[in-house]
Amino acid sequence: MSIFISLGTNIKDRLKNLDTAINLIKSKNIDILSSSKTYETSPIKNLNQPFFLNKILMIDTIIMPDDFLTILKLIEKE
Repeated sequence: MSIFISLGTNIKDRLKNLDTAINLIKSKNIDILSSSKTYETSPIKNLNQPFFLNKILMIDTIIMPDDFLTILKLIEKE
């Protein structure tokens, strides 16, 4: 099943955070079919914080949605 996910970070080394997230996703046997360019966005609600770096991934997985969400939350904590 193909899924689009959004990655975003505004903490410390933002590029490294995106690369780490992508590598962790790959390590879970999730195929990344394509990815967007990296783009910068401003914060929306709390304007007193750094800008975000974002990327969209198109992935392919057979992992069930609830399990997939659990995996993404664990990656986010790392």
